[in-house]
Amino acid sequence: MEHLPKKSTLPRETTSVLKDWILRGVLAGSLPGELRLKQRLCVGRDTLRLALNILEAEGWIGAAVKGKQRQVLMRPANLIRTMARCIRWWSLMWPGSCLRCAMIPPIIPHC
Repeated sequence: MEHLPKKSTLPRETTSVLKDWILRGVLAGSLPGELRLKQRLCVGRDTLRLALNILEAEGWIGAAVKGKQRQVLMRPANLIRTMARCIRWWSLMWPGSCLRCAMIPPIIPHC
């Protein structure tokens, strides 16, 4: 039997493309309508809606309101501030540990 791609692959890839567009400033302010995004991404409505739901759950875009365009919440400046908060939190929680080793528990000496 052939190995078939998982259904979640295309929505995840679409989400990744949309995040990239947001980070590069291609999408800012309010998102285009679903029809335009569908055509631009060459995906179906269900795939696009799943991707938009993922972005909404992760805080990248605002919630859908009937008759209004979704708003982009995560801007490059917001992302930098979020990363700075994470770095400060890490340094407070584990003083003396390096971020390069962030995935290794701080109990294990590795730096």
